[in-house]
Amino acid sequence: MAYKSIFLLLWVILLFSQGAGFAKNVDPEKPFRDSWCAEHGGRTDVLLPGGGRAHCVTETHAVEFSFAAHWDRALGRALVHGMRAGKTPGVVLILREEKEFKNWIELVSTISHFNLPVTPWLTGKGAREY
Repeated sequence: MAYKSIFLLLWVILLFSQGAGFAKNVDPEKPFRDSWCAEHGGRTDVLLPGGGRAHCVTETHAVEFSFAAHWDRALGRALVHGMRAGKTPGVVLILREEKEFKNWIELVSTISHFNLPVTPWLTGKGAREY
């Protein structure tokens, strides 16, 4: 009987500790957005005409933030948000490690190849002055 009580107690502790950890990381891009957007004089989480929410809107840009592996989704979302906001689309790619720089190359190569009116920026620990 004691084993069942101990097992139940451990299970409850594990359940709540996992939930608490998850709640802290609901939006891991948020610190990057808040900092970058403030530095560029923008507003965060802006509702757009026609639906959607831009991560950051400055005087000239509607900016989407993304971790490196999701550069392609960020590019598509930036184009839609730019159109809806009547601003130039922008993507801030967040690099956690230098090895993710290959994703930056993919992003800027795609923008260049299709002559897209998108402004790319880098941020994060893996970003250095390029």
